[in-house]
Amino acid sequence: MIAVFVPAYDRSPPPPERWPFAAVAIGHDVVFGSRVDDGWFHGLRPVPGGWEPARIRPRAAYDRFPSQTQPDVYAALLHGLPGVPILNPPRITALLRDKLRTQLLLHDLGMPPVATHGFAAVLPGFAKPRFGSFGQGVFRTDVPPSEPGLVVQRAIDPPDGWAGVALRILAQRTSAGIVVRTPVARLDRHDPVVNRARGAAVEPVSSRFPRAEDPARALARAVLERLPGAIEVGVDAVLDRDHQPHLIEVNSRPRGRLAALASLDPAYDQEHRDACWAPLEAVLSSPAS
Repeated sequence: MIAVFVPAYDRSPPPPERWPFAAVAIGHDVVFGSRVDDGWFHGLRPVPGGWEPARIRPRAAYDRFPSQTQPDVYAALLHGLPGVPILNPPRITALLRDKLRTQLLLHDLGMPPVATHGFAAVLPGFAKPRFGSFGQGVFRTDVPPSEPGLVVQRAIDPPDGWAGVALRILAQRTSAGIVVRTPVARLDRHDPVVNRARGAAVEPVSSRFPRAEDPARALARAVLERLPGAIEVGVDAVLDRDHQPHLIEVNSRPRGRLAALASLDPAYDQEHRDACWAPLEAVLSSPAS
């Protein structure tokens, strides 16, 4: 049995078939939830057409919990399941959440310089919370920011005609080895903070910047190889004028840019489902589970 750490629903969740991540878990010993009581994990097991309450003593867990927005609930999960292997491990999540520590570990893979003070050396750049997530609080600046808790990362000049082109590349450890999924590009002609929530377009990088695909895949593979114990990472990169990727950060709980791609083109449905299943299969097949 494995536990999947996810936030509790305020109301009855939709049928699991409408959520590919849950749909692929139907028929397997997988329970989704966020409550632990005396070593028992409480949650819901996906079954055809719905969910059933479940209480298990998990032998391993897969972490998809928003620990920054619900830190007390997350701490209770960790405290309540001592000795249960958690993938990705909390130490990986803590490392990758810290943009400065990430840069120190991976700078030789071509990350633009990051500064926490003396910003002149990295300007113009992108200011962002050192421990931020999901692109919140990010802005481009030509002057040193005055807000506390920010880092600045040197800006990379984007391809001609674009304010910015950002990539998300999902790399996963599977029973067949490391698999790198289709690199997904976010593009914007006006906003340098290329965020889909702010209107950026989404498409496979190969459709417009084919020369970037192989280097992007190689970069994602190299990042995951540097992180023993991690079963998946979402590698974020930006393209320069020559359409080459530059690593800017790494996410231990990557949101599904493949989901956005699949919503636009059904040809990516199966890859999206494969990406959802891969970490569950990795946990289920681990020696601990």
